[in-house]
Amino acid sequence: AMQYCQLDSTKLLGKPLYESLHLEFRSEHTLEKWLKDCQNNKINDTAYWERVRIRQPGDDSVKQCDMAAYYNRNNPSGTEFIVTLFDRTVQYNQDDESMGFVALAVHELRTPLTMLRGYIELFEEELGDKLDDELKSFMYKMEASASQLTAFVNNILNVSRIEANQMAMQLNEENWEKTLRAACRDGEMWAKVNNKKITYQIDKNLPTVAVDRISIYEVINNLIENAVKYSPKSEKIVIASSF
Repeated sequence: AMQYCQLDSTKLLGKPLYESLHLEFRSEHTLEKWLKDCQNNKINDTAYWERVRIRQPGDDSVKQCDMAAYYNRNNPSGTEFIVTLFDRTVQYNQDDESMGFVALAVHELRTPLTMLRGYIELFEEELGDKLDDELKSFMYKMEASASQLTAFVNNILNVSRIEANQMAMQLNEENWEKTLRAACRDGEMWAKVNNKKITYQIDKNLPTVAVDRISIYEVINNLIENAVKYSPKSEKIVIASSF
């Protein structure tokens, strides 16, 4: 383990593992928090983490592993914690390289998609009054499809950022009703194309919320898309929010 982590005993023995190793976890459930929770609240416990990254100062390489931990407060041997590392560097690095290629390819779609949505909006403004109902329907479906494809591209890029531990949220205080209705606009198009109607049941005077506007838009539109896909017998989708 010391060889794998590129540490000698003087830097590791007698010290908390998370102080000797620079460990990057995929969520807030970290080894350090689990250890402290066990010491304060548990008698026995186990934990498991996947895709833990190990970075050491001065070393550009990244090791990736799975980690299992066992806690026994009354262990007769006196060893309360046992932590096991399972080296997955080759497998996970290959996954990251594949995701990086996909993310790069998907990223290249953003510019033509933006242009496509811009042209569709321009056509609606310039030709909307001159089109018959059938052509208006085609235009509406193009706009909804372009919006859905944009959401798909953003989702792929977000997955890539999460895998690289580069996902960052910019939280701002927002009026929740306005934010919710604005986020649902693209969803309304997708619902209409599929012969469904979105209705709202939003309480008045809701408190403000701290949200990342871009991320919450994506979350809400994913929920609406799922509602459209997986509620075939219902023609109505209800957006409800209360406090």
